[in-house]
Amino acid sequence: MIRTTKRSAKRRPIDDDDDDDGDVLYVCRYCAEYEVVDAKPGCQSATSAAPWTRPLMRGAVACVECQSVAMRRRLGNRCRGHGVVGRRTRWNAATAPGCSGRWTMTSARRPCRCNPDSQLSFIFI
Repeated sequence: MIRTTKRSAKRRPIDDDDDDDGDVLYVCRYCAEYEVVDAKPGCQSATSAAPWTRPLMRGAVACVECQSVAMRRRLGNRCRGHGVVGRRTRWNAATAPGCSGRWTMTSARRPCRCNPDSQLSFIFI
């Protein structure tokens, strides 16, 4: 998870009656892809970093979902901290103190869902 606000949001599962493989789908309004410009050493530290933060290094491309529960009306139904295509912004890893950095949004799309099997798939909170 990538922290972009002090309040946390939880995924809300929804059932898909047409889905017979038992997977749970999650509400998603849009996704954005970000190229990591830099990440603090705390993201890769074997002793202090959460394992999920290790792929967050320069040049990595992360997919981040902005789900409806994290959207802010005052931001035009966008997630706080989502950035602007082509502009560098900051991020913080929610459950990994000392792991933060900067990234550039390369694209945004609706509707979508980031690949849950990817090591670089996150949600805004």
